Amino acid sequence: MLHAEPEAHAKMWLMTLGTFLFALALAWFYTKGYEPGKSGAGQGLRFGFYAGIFLAAAHNFVWYVVLPVPFVLNLAWMASAFIDCLLAGLAVGLIYRQ
Repeated sequence: MLHAEPEAHAKMWLMTLGTFLFALALAWFYTKGYEPGKSGAGQGLRFGFYAGIFLAAAHNFVWYVVLPVPFVLNLAWMASAFIDCLLAGLAVGLIYRQ
């Protein structure tokens, strides 16, 4: 069984901070492409689609090179990340109003 290094536990707050900053950045990017008068849900899904293609593919291909996992598992991770981006985009689209 693999165990994380003790130093990794002390740095977990950096993962939380990084995720929070990443979420803020994506929400800010959404506002730059916002089109008044159009459906927030539709715009959010469009944004999530583009973010999913960009982020899921880039992130998971890098992890495939670094981690010794089967390619099929990597594709499943990629699909999951893409769905996460779609749902996050939808959430931002439903929340943001100019």
